Amino acid sequence: MPSSPAPSAAASASDAPVAASHSASSGSASSRSTPSVPTAAESSRGSGQPGVSTRRLALVLLLAGFASFAELYAVQGLLPSLAADFGISAADTAWIVSAGTIGVAIGVFPWAWAAGRIGRLQALRIATIVGVLLMLVSTLAPTLELMLVGRLLAGVFLGGVPVLAVPYVYDLLSGRRAAVALATYISGTTIGGAGGRLLAGPLGEWLGWESALMAISGLSLLCAILFAVLAPVPATGSALVPAASSSAPSGGFAARTGIRAARTSQWSRIKAALAQPHLRRLDLQGLLLTGVMVSFYSLIGFRLAAEPFHLSPTWTAFVFLAYFAGTFSSRLAGTWLPRFGFVRTDLVALALTAVGLGLTLIPHLVAVVAGVVIFTAGFFMAHSAAVTTVGATSSPASRSQASALYTLCFYLGSGVVGGFVALAYDFSGWAVLIGVMLLIIAFAGISAATTTVPRPAFLRASMDVPGAAAEGQPATREPDSHLPDSRRADSRQLESRQPASS
Repeated sequence: MPSSPAPSAAASASDAPVAASHSASSGSASSRSTPSVPTAAESSRGSGQPGVSTRRLALVLLLAGFASFAELYAVQGLLPSLAADFGISAADTAWIVSAGTIGVAIGVFPWAWAAGRIGRLQALRIATIVGVLLMLVSTLAPTLELMLVGRLLAGVFLGGVPVLAVPYVYDLLSGRRAAVALATYISGTTIGGAGGRLLAGPLGEWLGWESALMAISGLSLLCAILFAVLAPVPATGSALVPAASSSAPSGGFAARTGIRAARTSQWSRIKAALAQPHLRRLDLQGLLLTGVMVSFYSLIGFRLAAEPFHLSPTWTAFVFLAYFAGTFSSRLAGTWLPRFGFVRTDLVALALTAVGLGLTLIPHLVAVVAGVVIFTAGFFMAHSAAVTTVGATSSPASRSQASALYTLCFYLGSGVVGGFVALAYDFSGWAVLIGVMLLIIAFAGISAATTTVPRPAFLRASMDVPGAAAEGQPATREPDSHLPDSRRADSRQLESRQPASS
């Protein structure tokens, strides 16, 4: 979803192309009039829709992130109990988590399409509430097979949250404020992932895993309802209204022609997103790293319950406090991206994940816990940097599709790659599992180091403008004559390319 600076009153200036792109980012054909080109003052402001509070939007995104991720991953804190109850192996229990995340991957493009019909905000409300309710129902399933089906269907609905969160934010905000809101959404996913696991372990030991999951589902439902009620409503744009204008033909041949044109437009935008090499590399990294992350957290409980640790489920749950390291590191990614660019930030993040995995091989509890913390920090730094870069460097017309593709790869990695990587644990234990994971991270690092990722213009602006404006106030961007020739050329190239795509 997905850098995590906390909401603040400070905001930096934004570039004009990004600020101007929001009306084009819906990814749907419509009969709405062509948006006017913003004035220089409007472009320099880069604050998005007037009157939208960054703090309020960040809060509701945090609620949505908590609701969806607490539901998806709380079960990881209970997998040893489920393995004992259902009589299955450690690797088999990983598919209980994977069922939900595979559902998320399945739901990515249907929700992107639905948002064009009913509006992004309405789609987000439905996806969050119905997904949480279905996850609650799956907890009551009498057999493992029905539980897997229930979690799969719940995942299909929850898939609307990560795929629509990015374009929804860009419909309301722009520039640095959008990055702040998205980073806080990523923080919400880390808090939800950690909170669900932390609650599940002790509650499962005291009340049983069914009651523990029901309690977490109730809390997630409350967060989902608060999100639906408090989410800022855009004044115009695809976040509020369907793609079709009320003035469009309502039926017959003209309507069918419009639908075919919309489908063609969607496919052309998907192809445009896939045509950018750096976006393909980001998608690949999301696929690989999430598979490592999910299998790691699915099996760390088995590692701590076995020799030489023999920890109870309650004590094992405390290791999931390491998840909050992702909140800090995603904030750090937001700070580093403007200074160092994506590639350097990403390579540091991947190095952290590798160091963390290596520490878990040491048969000492302190080393293992430290390894979990470092690994988690590295993963969320890489993920946060990738989410922000996908949203900022994709063309305005295909931003929704680029976000959907990354989300699809992210959850396919979680469900499919994570399930198969876990087989290494059943095959030959923890050391072989870590070896497989390190090979995957090395491949992701090589992929990142050998591609060119353009630095988003709004992140460059946060460096180039010496006086960042207060939130909602205009900031004047200085001319680029003071920049080095290479950065001046890069700036002009990006700015000349984005308006053409809108």
